[in-house]
Amino acid sequence: MSVERHKWVISKTKQQLIKQQVLAMGASAGLEPIVKPEQYCDYRLEYKRAQGRLIIKQYTNGTLYVEGSDPGMLAQVKALIEGQGGAGQVAGKMSGTASAASQPPSGPTITIVPPYVGTDESGKGDYFGPLVVAGVLVTPETEQAIQHIGVRDSKTLNDAQIMVQAQALHQALPQGHIASVCLMPTVYNARYEQYKTAGQTLNNLMADLHSQLIAQLLGQAGGVKTVVVDKFGPDATMNRALASVGVSRNVVDVYQFTKAERWLAVAAASVVARAGFVQGIDDLSQQAGMVLPKGAGSPVVKAGKTLARQGGLELLRGVAKLHFKTTDTLFT
Repeated sequence: MSVERHKWVISKTKQQLIKQQVLAMGASAGLEPIVKPEQYCDYRLEYKRAQGRLIIKQYTNGTLYVEGSDPGMLAQVKALIEGQGGAGQVAGKMSGTASAASQPPSGPTITIVPPYVGTDESGKGDYFGPLVVAGVLVTPETEQAIQHIGVRDSKTLNDAQIMVQAQALHQALPQGHIASVCLMPTVYNARYEQYKTAGQTLNNLMADLHSQLIAQLLGQAGGVKTVVVDKFGPDATMNRALASVGVSRNVVDVYQFTKAERWLAVAAASVVARAGFVQGIDDLSQQAGMVLPKGAGSPVVKAGKTLARQGGLELLRGVAKLHFKTTDTLFT
């Protein structure tokens, strides 16, 4: 008899609701739960019948653990949990190996209903150009308009499409429902050095920028309790930054996932951020009198060496992110 193990991240507002629904499900099947206290758990329920058994543990850190060999009960519990907004699965079926529990979600197993905020950034991996972070607030009233624009992950769009969609978003959404910050290279390099001097990293700077936009957008509409962030670093770094701007994780559910553009608000934020980057690097190209390539490949190195010969490090400081290893290669 095979055993399946699953884990979800459950929001505080949903934990007791799910517990009550599981108890009701068991009662309807004529099953009495075995209740056992367990360290670090808010509750532990166990069901046994001829078809197998089922164990459910709600940990105090928000993780809901389900283990069982009863296919019928497992299917019912999974459907119950994944039908709840604020339940994001972090591990699917496992063959008895705990390592799978650390894997990120392979698909959008979390249901989010507007209103909610999404944030993303652009330019982090580009040597030339700014770093742009953007956030978008999606409400029930604006969701359809955003969908009608055809918004999707900016990495699947060319520059022209990005600029058109970004303009359409600004026209379609109410004032204050889009927020962004653009650090042009001169400012970016100064801020990066400040953080480095303080013993912090680029992830700390990114977390602060994301958090500031989240706090700004949450203030635009009452009742917004959900945020999705395109994951760029450790959760703890983002959580500390959120706390520093007064965003309480006890009040607001903040989900940090890779490839978070699966959610409409994050996809919209990615378009706004990339449009800001495209505009920024175009402006810098005009100033430099040459096209500044995107990315960090060989065309970037070639352009960088030209600029290094023309004006050295000071010229580069105004168009490039100097902490990249690319900088060292320009003077060899």
